[in-house]
Amino acid sequence: MFDSPQHVEFPMQEIKIDGKKVYIQQYQNLQMSDKVSESVINSQNAIPSSATFSGSMFLDFIIPNSIHIPKTCCLRLEVSNNATQNLLLPPIAFLLQRIEVYIGSALCQTVYNWNLYLEECLTNSYEEATSLQEAININNITFNAHPVYQLVAGNTKREYFLPLKTFLDTTNLFVPGLKQEVRIRVYFDSYARWGLTSAAYGVSPLPTVEPTISKVELDVEHVVLSRANYDKIQAIYMSPQPLVLKFLDSRYQSNSIVSSAGTLNTQNLSSIHGTINGLFIMLRNQNATGENQYNFKLIDNFYISDATGSILKNGKQFSNLFIKTIGNTNYFQGKSFFCTQKNVYPYLFSQSFIQAYRYGVSCGVYPFTSHEVLNIVPNGSGNDELLTIAYVSAMIAIKSGIADILK
Repeated sequence: MFDSPQHVEFPMQEIKIDGKKVYIQQYQNLQMSDKVSESVINSQNAIPSSATFSGSMFLDFIIPNSIHIPKTCCLRLEVSNNATQNLLLPPIAFLLQRIEVYIGSALCQTVYNWNLYLEECLTNSYEEATSLQEAININNITFNAHPVYQLVAGNTKREYFLPLKTFLDTTNLFVPGLKQEVRIRVYFDSYARWGLTSAAYGVSPLPTVEPTISKVELDVEHVVLSRANYDKIQAIYMSPQPLVLKFLDSRYQSNSIVSSAGTLNTQNLSSIHGTINGLFIMLRNQNATGENQYNFKLIDNFYISDATGSILKNGKQFSNLFIKTIGNTNYFQGKSFFCTQKNVYPYLFSQSFIQAYRYGVSCGVYPFTSHEVLNIVPNGSGNDELLTIAYVSAMIAIKSGIADILK
């Protein structure tokens, strides 16, 4: 039944359990210095009993020193449908207007709803997008609101989760090492802005009463350091020698344009500057609301030129077909097909945008001077908004416990 017995040695290690010496096999001795933990943070300002969605409403969440190194910050919110009719929601990112992250009184990063939507669609694999559908209400194939999870039945509530993708996710920031307070401020958008149109409801009636926010919390997954590691990192943060943490920040430019099908439209990218890893170009209805915020329009081709009129990337002009096929495969290595489904046009300088986004590891940049020009040929005509989102290398410099943002 068994092979011939062989002599096998199992190294033993002496440990103490309840003050008594015992011996265990060495491979079963778990050495735990740092551990992963989770915490729930409530907002500093209480939610009103009937908090309607409003562009002026915000909540502040302070990251306490008991959270040593934040890894992920996820907003947990409960939406109440106060009408008898069913309520349909957009992707959850659009319930927010923007997120602001402060260290002390300094505004370090602003993340808009289109950033959150774009990053959820671009940086998650198909499998990750599938598992997140119910939480964030993004269909893993169409990248629209999910037909099942977008629905909040009349006079009921529904819970959602939204990862807040900020530099706290990627820099391994040691919160107790700062003399300043780390704060996340979340602004909600108005129902008039994000509420879906009658076209989305079809034959179903629209709600006659506005929805409200009944619960909001911030779930933080974080690392709790051992005392030895805590002291080591604390000494580094308090040192007069600067410590630099890299991350990928975003800048954007919005232009109101009159599109004419097949006619070249040019816009100076005066708001885009710095070492750019890549841009994303989108065209949508001017003053878009509801589902039109993420129903982008087709662009036949586009290119970017510098101040001298020379076209970047060796004079290459990009067509819609190229971006949705070869370009998407080259840029995202098959990890995302978002740009093939939606009219979102990447213009990347980094060999791996996802690597740069997740870890701050730059694999290629181009220095923008605010004098570059975006040239597009729209496929249709109308009054539109041309939205250009640029991802730029940024750094946090920490010296003697004081953080400074370098962009």
